[in-house]
Amino acid sequence: EHPGGSLRWLRDLLQPLMPLSGDAAYDWLIERATASPPGADGLVFLPYLTGERTPYVDPLARGVFFGLHLGHRLEHLVRAVLEGVAFSLRQGLELMQQAGAPTDLARGAGGGLQSAVWLETMADALGIGIQTTTAGMGAARGAAVLAGMGVQLYGDANIGIAWAAQPVQLPDAGRRVALAPAFARYSRLYPLLQSEFGQS
Repeated sequence: EHPGGSLRWLRDLLQPLMPLSGDAAYDWLIERATASPPGADGLVFLPYLTGERTPYVDPLARGVFFGLHLGHRLEHLVRAVLEGVAFSLRQGLELMQQAGAPTDLARGAGGGLQSAVWLETMADALGIGIQTTTAGMGAARGAAVLAGMGVQLYGDANIGIAWAAQPVQLPDAGRRVALAPAFARYSRLYPLLQSEFGQS
């Protein structure tokens, strides 16, 4: 699932109840998440709305909210969605770390990373610095740069992307401690639910 896909699903689901529409609705939703503590009071979201690819190759996997109780409100649901996406990326990061890849900094452009809340959530969940750029069309620009490097048009992957000028969002130790139980629960859920996915 593309990181923005889960939040788009939630936005579209709640659109009839929201005071804003379109891109402004994303900002409104993400702002709600600030009223929830890290870990969403025990609520965990598996973002497998279209199956899962990493670390589990399972097209039958499905999205799950786990741990709902009467005290949860919209802000907890939004926080759980943001954290679930970040936890999914963390599992991919851990695979790269196990393979020996240097993983002390992640870089991204556009989308949810323009939100301070989501940027903090990503840094805290991944446990590494996150650097963004004001350059738009991050994926398309990155693909063009890599293609240019492949034909020796560019000698530097940073061409056209002013990374150095942008600050790095570092993880917060306190929020990481608060997220630890949520990530542990997140990590246990897929193996427990795997046999249920795909059952009619």
